[in-house]
Amino acid sequence: MDEKDIAVEEWKQLQTIIGRFDTLEFQIRGWLLVLLGVLLTALFSEKAQLKPSAFGLIGMFAVAAFCSMELTTRRPKRIAIIRAYDVEKAIRQNAQFDSPRIAYSFSNSPKATIWDILAEFKIAHVWTFYVLLFSIILAIWLIRR
Repeated sequence: MDEKDIAVEEWKQLQTIIGRFDTLEFQIRGWLLVLLGVLLTALFSEKAQLKPSAFGLIGMFAVAAFCSMELTTRRPKRIAIIRAYDVEKAIRQNAQFDSPRIAYSFSNSPKATIWDILAEFKIAHVWTFYVLLFSIILAIWLIRR
């Protein structure tokens, strides 16, 4: 295999990694929606098993916890996206390229700080989902109390 073939294979692997992280994000959001559905069922059932204050507290905590899980998984995904961009650029420009370096990219990236993780929250499709759910929980709690 020549350098370009190796770079293409690395790019394919990176796309697979990115896709797996996308799937994980989707699963995290799905688990949160299931949990909130269970809480809503307990709140609105005829024999209400859950008080509105407990619903609000548990629901808001769940949204915050699941949001932090998603933000944490986005950091390695961002590393893979950056590496994929570098590989694509080298392939387009027919540049000499040091490849494969997937493991090196992940192991030698700077350690994520809380600010790096929170920076992912600036992306609109991340925060809108969680802010919307948080707002819905708050509205239901205010109406039911």
